[in-house]
Amino acid sequence: MRQESDKSTINWPLVIASAPFVCAGILTAISFMFASPLDGLMGAGHASAADRVTYGNLLNAAYVTYMIGILLAIVLAAVSSGRRNISRFLVSVAVPFVGCFPGLMIITNVVGYGSVFGNLFQPEFGRGALVTSGIAGLVWVGLIVFAEFSVYKAWKKRHKTADLPELIGISGSFASGKDTLAHYLVENDDFTHASTGDMLREVAMEKYGNVERSTLRKTGTELRCEKGAGVLVAEALRKPRPLVITGIRSLGEAKELKNAGGILVFVDAPVEIRYERMKSRQRDDETKLTLQEFSQNEESEWYGGADDADFNLRGIREMADVQLQNVGTPEEFVAAALAGLAK
Repeated sequence: MRQESDKSTINWPLVIASAPFVCAGILTAISFMFASPLDGLMGAGHASAADRVTYGNLLNAAYVTYMIGILLAIVLAAVSSGRRNISRFLVSVAVPFVGCFPGLMIITNVVGYGSVFGNLFQPEFGRGALVTSGIAGLVWVGLIVFAEFSVYKAWKKRHKTADLPELIGISGSFASGKDTLAHYLVENDDFTHASTGDMLREVAMEKYGNVERSTLRKTGTELRCEKGAGVLVAEALRKPRPLVITGIRSLGEAKELKNAGGILVFVDAPVEIRYERMKSRQRDDETKLTLQEFSQNEESEWYGGADDADFNLRGIREMADVQLQNVGTPEEFVAAALAGLAK
């Protein structure tokens, strides 16, 4: 059965990063109660002197707040466990700002007007300055609208991610699609990916000089016997959440994941389909195997023994919270996986 997490799904770094841009939008909206860039475009100001000053001060405050938001997002992108999501959000709000605003400053200075936002509608600066300043104000509104849209997209995406468990383990047969699902979660839902297979390959290459399937099985068995049946998953659990762990092949690893509150997914497909996928990957010398040899090689992984340190995909499949058959397109497979995880 799935275990429900008691942890809050609120992404506080995203809350903090979004706040300045929301405040900048509010300040800009309030400023329009006193004046409007449209007045500048018409080449004449109709607001009182006091309203013009208030308008300019509010827009200056919005500008500064926006800059604070960019700096804050940079800091959060560097230190937050959700750095990937924050970084994408930062790019979406910073690039238009950095690209547009310096140009607006130059334009307004060329026509002899030294401030984009302060005292926008003073007639003594002439019609050209008023019109240019009006354009600057409208472009600023466009930047604010774009920032608010970016905030909305980030929160919409976060809402979808919040429906998923914060710890997911993926096991399954060879070339069944485990990494396909993991890569989707990384790219679209801000998950960190830990691959026990990559850990094994690193150790096997250092110890034996190759990463053939037989060598990986031998290396994995040795590690589990020496350091504990769940050692690879225990190491992977050190990484920040939300976290997806792939390559779970022993009961000890599956139990380690479940004890940490994770949801276990098992992926399989007919051996013929997996054989063709394996050949297309061109990863190692296994591409030279025949279908029969490929099938025989993985038999020991389906059941290598009853001990927690033994390869035992059969036992893991029985423990799985979600079981998937990957026989369609990648899009269909991912959709089925997300539906199973969100239940």
